Formats: sequence, structure tokens, C-alpha cells
Amino acid sequence: KKIIVVTFGTKQSSYIEQIIQKSSLDQPLINQKYTSGDLIISNLENVQGNESDLVILSVTYGKDQSNNFKNNFGPLLMYGGINRLNVAITRAKDKMIVVKSFMVNSSTGFVNCSTNPSKPFASDLETLSI
Repeated sequence: KKIIVVTFGTKQSSYIEQIIQKSSLDQPLINQKYTSGDLIISNLENVQGNESDLVILSVTYGKDQSNNFKNNFGPLLMYGGINRLNVAITRAKDKMIVVKSFMVNSSTGFVNCSTNPSKPFASDLETLSI
């Protein structure tokens, strides 16, 4: 089965690829899927054209060095961002898993962002437990 991991930014997708490459000896099945093209790491902006049995959507962010939540949701909050999200969630043939690292509330800035065209997505994230 083919798997796509979709991140909201290129830094995160690069980081995940680095982890996979570093763990190739410890995780031979993951390494085999990655090297054969059955495991693809992509970001929201370039996932179009790919399709897989399973999509893992990584919505993971954290606090910066000043302990402030980094509410930079990359292309999602830009013009056309909701279309990119729609493309990402329609890449799965069988199943989608959403991985998130935060609670959606006013402290994240995600729900209250006045330019946020994706408030329904924020609402869905809010109902998911960590």
C-alpha cells in the first residue's frame, strides 16, 4: 500500500525525510517503502497529482524560544490555501489520519485569525483529541 505524509510546510517535510533516512537501519520496512516510492513525504503545496491508499496529514506546530505558539500555518492561510487543503485531503483512496500537536483555541491564534478562510477545518481539528 502507498502512503503519503502531507505537512503544512517544506521545513517539516524535510525534517521527516531526514528522520526516515537516519532510521533506515532501525526501520527497514519504512526505509524500503520510502526508497521504493511507496512512502512519499510532501507538503501542502506540492501534493497535487499524488494519490495513495493512506494519507497522514501532519498538523504539528510548537512554541518558539520565547514560549509563544508559532501560528504560521503556511500556505493554508494564504490565498487559495483552502483549495490546497482540499487537494491534500482528497489524495487518500482508503484512509486519512490527522496527526496534530496542539489544541485549537484562542492561544494558538488559528481559530481567531481574521484572514483564516479555513475556520471549518479549525473546528474539525478542535474536535480531534491529541
